[in-house]
Amino acid sequence: MKTSRDGSIIRCKALDLGKNISKPVKILTLFYLTIGCSSQEQIIESQCFDEVDNDLDGLTDCNDPDCIISLECNEADSGATDNTPLLMLSSGMHATCSLRESGQVSCWGSGECDTCSIHAPQNPHTQHLEPVGTYSYIQMGYMHTCAITTDGDIECWGLNDKGQAAPPNTGGPWQGLTVGEYHTCALDWSGEITCWGNNATNQLDAPVGPWVTVTSGWDHVCAMTTDGAVECWGGDERGQVSGTPDDTLFTSIEAGWSHTCGVTIDGKARCWGQDESMQSTSEWGDFSATTAGDDHSCGIKTDGTVVCWGSDENGQLGAPNDTFSVISAGWNHTCGITMDNNIDCWGLNDSGQSEPN
Repeated sequence: MKTSRDGSIIRCKALDLGKNISKPVKILTLFYLTIGCSSQEQIIESQCFDEVDNDLDGLTDCNDPDCIISLECNEADSGATDNTPLLMLSSGMHATCSLRESGQVSCWGSGECDTCSIHAPQNPHTQHLEPVGTYSYIQMGYMHTCAITTDGDIECWGLNDKGQAAPPNTGGPWQGLTVGEYHTCALDWSGEITCWGNNATNQLDAPVGPWVTVTSGWDHVCAMTTDGAVECWGGDERGQVSGTPDDTLFTSIEAGWSHTCGVTIDGKARCWGQDESMQSTSEWGDFSATTAGDDHSCGIKTDGTVVCWGSDENGQLGAPNDTFSVISAGWNHTCGITMDNNIDCWGLNDSGQSEPN
């Protein structure tokens, strides 16, 4: 990606160097492999509404794929509201994305906020941009996002300084994925896990499966077998690996920043790892799902109500009085899908991450 002198973003067409082609080919929905833009290959976002074929490909404005990836064209092409059922949510550090049955992804929030410089660069790295296409799975991490297309491929966007947003060209098809701070892992349909990005704590060294689910924290990863046994690897500075229970079977697990929570086969919530804010001291009751953030955790009880535990510094424990089918915790916020197919969020909202579209 380049910028013009006035700060407008310049999009460059991609060249797939592994294929013999006579014209440029897009290899990612939001980002392109760029090898330098000639004057006839570049489009400035402000040109996407000027009714001019700026890159001389016979297409203008939002009919041009090089323009469709811009925020302006995403908004212009949105058209009728998509009311198909919501399937999943994923909350990151300062943003959240939802996925509908139609395959459409919607995102809100950003990496820009008054306090973000404490944890991340002021540049939002476009982690929160909505991809164009249809998807079956999406996960947000620290400053990057990855999704599985309905064709079974993986696309990633956002911060890529450790290769975390550069999925491998081999492997798959994929059934699930998980995004950490500077790493990403994906689960293929044979039950094996492939990881890429930073490996400072050996978080890329996934054990041989088969696995049925994989989940990432800040720098650790956990996976679950078909019989409900859990194994974790990677960073262990808070006991998020060594504290993994070996005497308990689970029906689901989800990792937070430095801790992990899950639902045991007898329906109880159990957590391990960092517990300074009591985020691993789980509530009593019967649960159907759990989710873990930084210093808070939440769970859906069997009656659909949500209870949260840990730090309440930013209102993370203020779950609304409603019933939910899905919840996802970010750094200091949580969003959920209600039983009537709406989205509700609570907790930190310094960059709009708790204000769904």
